[in-house]
Amino acid sequence: MARLFADHDGNARFFVTPKDSSETTRLTVHCEAPGGVTDQTVELRASKTSNSEYPPPPALPSPVGQVRRALSRDEAANMSDEELIKGGYPLPPDERLSPNEYEIWLRDVTSQRVAVNPGLLVNRFTRHDYGNTRNGPATSNNWSGVELRGSSGPFAWVSAWWTVPTVTGESKTQTNSSTWVGIDGDGTTDLAQAGTEQDAFDTGSATVTTYRAWTELLPNQPTESVLTGVSINPGDQVFTEVWIGPAGGSPSLTSAFFMVVCLENLTSSAGACFNYTPVGSTIIGGSEAEWIMERPGQCDSNGNNCTLSDLANFGNVPVFTTNVLARRSNSGRHQGYVGCCGTGSFLINMTSDGTATGTTLDTTNTTGGTINFQWSAFH
Repeated sequence: MARLFADHDGNARFFVTPKDSSETTRLTVHCEAPGGVTDQTVELRASKTSNSEYPPPPALPSPVGQVRRALSRDEAANMSDEELIKGGYPLPPDERLSPNEYEIWLRDVTSQRVAVNPGLLVNRFTRHDYGNTRNGPATSNNWSGVELRGSSGPFAWVSAWWTVPTVTGESKTQTNSSTWVGIDGDGTTDLAQAGTEQDAFDTGSATVTTYRAWTELLPNQPTESVLTGVSINPGDQVFTEVWIGPAGGSPSLTSAFFMVVCLENLTSSAGACFNYTPVGSTIIGGSEAEWIMERPGQCDSNGNNCTLSDLANFGNVPVFTTNVLARRSNSGRHQGYVGCCGTGSFLINMTSDGTATGTTLDTTNTTGGTINFQWSAFH
């Protein structure tokens, strides 16, 4: 069963790929809302070309929110962290360490964008959990990607830009995958993270895929919160940063009052900056920064009895496609940045049981700062 989340207007978006375009695909949509529960049957037929019988789909609605003005390049280069935050702009990567990511950031802040209401919705059915990396070589049963740790930290900010991968599934089975950036969580009791979810459900006659944006802060936010105001589609370009600090101030572990998330869809020109989640009793140490592809946990309606999902098939993809960065706590403007993939970092490969001898689910490699993922198996 694929799980969907509606936006502010009650629209839920999903993608259907039939296995035989000549047949009608029938789906039952089970709708839950405060006013009650209803079931709707949907019949779908596919065509490679549009005509009177197969009209083109309606245009996607434009994002609704407050328009954020475009900065000039000079403004963007000279504004302080506090000025950027006040204006609702993400904080910059370091131009010297990662000129490509800096140009992506410039493209974002020098374009007019819509700051949407994130519309946080607690989803107790999905949990993006701690890692448990084993060394020699580094493996995990739920994470793959790159982890940065050691004397280059502690880290209070992490960012990435990625293209949302297109996923497929296995026959008559629900499969899931998540792409995210975060701080801590491997061998610690804290984890601050945000990213996109890519799921696939095979009905036997068609594959239904869904995509969404989410945040999570462990342990006091044990399951994901969906950003219903930010629409995510396969192939969208997403810029995300997660950091710890005070409201309106620079990243700082000594003033760790909030997890701050900025997630911008560069393709749709909409995003949510800044979303503040109180850290509560969570203590963020900043010992690690991560760029991860994960198979999340699927839980019961109370967020308990979670089991690892089968891993949705995303193929062989360069997901984090530039030299992404972390930033040390209490660093000044243009200071404290560390690249993802140099000294102090290591690759994590995902296997069925977290050991080097388990079934390989996903392997990671880096080329010139690009983090590549190779899907191998569902489970």
